Amino acid sequence: MTTDLQSCGTEDHLSCTTVTTTLHLTDEFVRDVFNTAIEGGINYWSRVTEYHWQDPDPAAVHALVVETEVYDHEPETHRITLTTVVTGIERILAKPQLNTGLVAHIFALDAGDIDADDADVIVQMGLFDQVIYG
Repeated sequence: MTTDLQSCGTEDHLSCTTVTTTLHLTDEFVRDVFNTAIEGGINYWSRVTEYHWQDPDPAAVHALVVETEVYDHEPETHRITLTTVVTGIERILAKPQLNTGLVAHIFALDAGDIDADDADVIVQMGLFDQVIYG
């Protein structure tokens, strides 16, 4: 992890200070979050119709899910990939004030800290750019 601190004013003027952090997500961490979401996190709003998680090629890892909790539109099928998980994490980290506990779990890089609810939030942020269900 690297951190870059930039200040746009004087030392006394921290309100415009920017901190940039680089987080290196491991393949194992992303796969574990993906599996947690598919095997339990998203099952209250979707039904898994296809699930490929053991492929050594990260691009081949995916799940197809159909929304089941739909009231205002027809159920949609979504393809969830490892990229979906990474996108969800990026979107959460862009707005850390929304869920500080989840941000702390992500920065720990220990998938054991990411429970089914957290994995669900990550996938929803990756798919929808917001939490729709739950």
